[in-house]
Amino acid sequence: MQKYVIALYRLTHIEIPEGVVSIGDSALRISRGLTSVSLPATLERLGTAAPLVFAPANESGQFSGTDDLISITVAEGNRNYSSRDGLLYTADGKTLLYCPAGRTGTVTVADGTQVIDTYAFHRSQASHVALPDGLQSIRDYGFKQSALISVELPDSVESVGNNAFFNCSALKTAQLGSGLKTIGENAFSLTRIAQVTIPAGVSSIGKNAFDFEYGGQNLFVRILGAETTLADEFIPYYYAITVYGAAGSAAEKYVATKRADKGDRCKLTFKNLDSYEAVTLGEYEAKLLGCVPGAAAFHHQRRTTMENGLVYECTSSYMRGDRVRLDVCFQKSGTSFTRVVD
Repeated sequence: MQKYVIALYRLTHIEIPEGVVSIGDSALRISRGLTSVSLPATLERLGTAAPLVFAPANESGQFSGTDDLISITVAEGNRNYSSRDGLLYTADGKTLLYCPAGRTGTVTVADGTQVIDTYAFHRSQASHVALPDGLQSIRDYGFKQSALISVELPDSVESVGNNAFFNCSALKTAQLGSGLKTIGENAFSLTRIAQVTIPAGVSSIGKNAFDFEYGGQNLFVRILGAETTLADEFIPYYYAITVYGAAGSAAEKYVATKRADKGDRCKLTFKNLDSYEAVTLGEYEAKLLGCVPGAAAFHHQRRTTMENGLVYECTSSYMRGDRVRLDVCFQKSGTSFTRVVD
């Protein structure tokens, strides 16, 4: 099947017969309307990478992928592949190879998964993904061009590869886990992320990792590590981005160097992590706080606490001039607001 393309548009299901050992790149890429595929126990190889059987990485033409596919099953006894809930994994279940692009809503990655493979969620229509504790790596292009709106990385994730979330044009928020060590080049480029916090354990951030291309206003990046290696133009210098970091940190030096090099063209501003910052309160947040909607200034003190076995990332914030303290606690179940008047 390496030289032929299955292009029977009216088929909704294809069962690859026993005896087939290899399926080549693009073999199923123009099977519009196809919703399920069954793979045999004899299959040994799926393209140069499994997702490329269903959608070429750089295809931009009319027939650009099997976008209706929602389920892949693998016959028992296959020594190379397995399936769980319609997703394709390695036989041992440690690597997620491909999530069918037609899956929508929330996709749950199976417990025990350690790696999100290259192109695993390429062109995925899922708006949310639940990643398991124990996940260690998201490889290059893992979520490229997916429809994710938000993503929360477990603390176990250590690396986010090059272009991992590239061109996820609906992605607005990314919560990075405390165990993260490296962020690759273009990792979050062409997304709608406007604000991001980089955990203290991150050792390096690649070029164009955050380009804030569609981020809108109030752009900022908080870099909690004092010695994080920042690639040249890990963020664009020509946007008005506030960089928060510790005094004397690599973040402060980066901004100073850019401003000296680019002069007035550099729009970056550095602020100490303990400084006040302007935030915009919507009607909902303002109602909770008993404030008027609009801009306000807060002083932040961040800490991590544990209660009843649950870890909370907490922020104690003080509103300037109003003597109102805002305690914000982030926990996996959601965000809570508490208003305390001093």
